[in-house]
Amino acid sequence: MNPASRIVPTGLLVAGLAGTLGLGFHLRKEGALDVEPNLLWLKRSPYGRTIAYAMRGPADLYWHRGGTEDHGEIDEENLVPSGVAADPDLNPMENLFAHATELKREFDEHEAEEEAEEAQQPVDPSYEGPRDFVLTKLRNLKKAYYSRTNDTGDTALAFSYMKGEAQKRLRLSHEMDPTNLICYGSYFLFLSESIARVQGDEAEDEAIQEGRDEALELARSTVSVCLEHDDEPLAMITATSAAHDTVTLLLERKHADLAEVERYHQTSLRCLGRFEERVEEMVASGMWERFSPYRRQEMTEAHKLLALAVKADRFMIDRRRAELAGGLGPLRRP
Repeated sequence: MNPASRIVPTGLLVAGLAGTLGLGFHLRKEGALDVEPNLLWLKRSPYGRTIAYAMRGPADLYWHRGGTEDHGEIDEENLVPSGVAADPDLNPMENLFAHATELKREFDEHEAEEEAEEAQQPVDPSYEGPRDFVLTKLRNLKKAYYSRTNDTGDTALAFSYMKGEAQKRLRLSHEMDPTNLICYGSYFLFLSESIARVQGDEAEDEAIQEGRDEALELARSTVSVCLEHDDEPLAMITATSAAHDTVTLLLERKHADLAEVERYHQTSLRCLGRFEERVEEMVASGMWERFSPYRRQEMTEAHKLLALAVKADRFMIDRRRAELAGGLGPLRRP
């Protein structure tokens, strides 16, 4: 075959390959190749919501090295959201800090009670039957699987790997049900508080900012999804939390867009009001009691904290506006 006859086919092949690569890079830059698979349409489906609750266990188990936290029994009285008593002599931020301090005190008391109970338990308890024996062995095997045997501290790479594995579980649980308050809150805190500061001093600030930017996008998208379910009280309290988180992160920016901040603040007020309306309707119809005590407790406790947080947001927005006008100095924590 004449070599000259190969020039045209080879040229066409090279041109086609170059064009394909160029188009691929362009589509990747535009995000057209970003695909989030939703196998069997599980995400955001009723089955997906069930999986989201089930995912709490694996994420918590992995992060706590095989251990789990027992939050004790729930007092089923007063599991209906109500107003939060606020001291009229304190500003909204001081009331919020006071409520957070009270929550911290209750948590410390609960932890102390758990430690005292564990200390009183026998080292080798007697088993009532084979089922208890097998379940105990399985729990011990699971804990041993996730526990570290190295007596030295975590290395940066080990902690980064552990953080990445926990983040996968938190992200998946949120994707399964974005309206779930605990799934959203856990994932948001994981990103915004930059738990894994493992890249060293030089890259730490960049890693922290990257995590908070991801947390901001998470909060914005969660608000959008929850607003599509305004008849569900859990979705509305989650939307309130996400809108409050958005306000908080936006106000931290040096050049905050106060118009956007105000929009999300009004969204948090509307969602909080809608949550209270739906709970009142469900209590009157008897539907509220169909929620498990654990879910009612989640929503009730979240409502107490968010009712104060949203008021504090109004205080902080007005103060930030006054700071930009040059009338106030920086706010100090009481």
